[in-house]
Amino acid sequence: GRDGQWRELAIGALARQTRLALQRLEFAARARTERLRAEAEAARSAVLTSLSHDLRTPLATILGAASALKELDQQLPPAARADLLAAIEEEAARLNAHVSNLMQLSRLELTSKPRQDWVDVNDLVTAATTRARRAVQGADVQVKLADLPMIQSEGGLIEQAVFNIIDNALAHGKLPVSVSTSETVDSL
Repeated sequence: GRDGQWRELAIGALARQTRLALQRLEFAARARTERLRAEAEAARSAVLTSLSHDLRTPLATILGAASALKELDQQLPPAARADLLAAIEEEAARLNAHVSNLMQLSRLELTSKPRQDWVDVNDLVTAATTRARRAVQGADVQVKLADLPMIQSEGGLIEQAVFNIIDNALAHGKLPVSVSTSETVDSL
């Protein structure tokens, strides 16, 4: 009778509510997936824009210097020829570093997670600083290292990240560039 009708109505209402809840969960999952896809695309676009600039700058210098040497070689004084050759060599090294960065990034995308080894952060900072001093003529980099414990990480990626930061600071910041390590993050 009447109790059976109420149960049937209650079960129907419960089924509708369950269906609506499942639809909301599906919509939320789709929205999250789409948001993650959009964030990944934005990051990919930013990397490609930065990479385009990082590759074009050394290429333009190399092409310009090579063209000047080709067209004006006999008319250039030895010091000017030496400067052009040095510019070609420096920018080729910079281009090589950018290509190495790309290879490391592609290796990261192909592997499920970076290799984790015990590394000394100060050794990585020192290596990155040494590379920057070799790569950038007149690089004024001051280093202050704290006594830090070893960490478990992909050392090559940390060194590359520190090198990139120092390289950008040398190219776009005020000298000297100061690099320091500490166990705590200072407030900016």
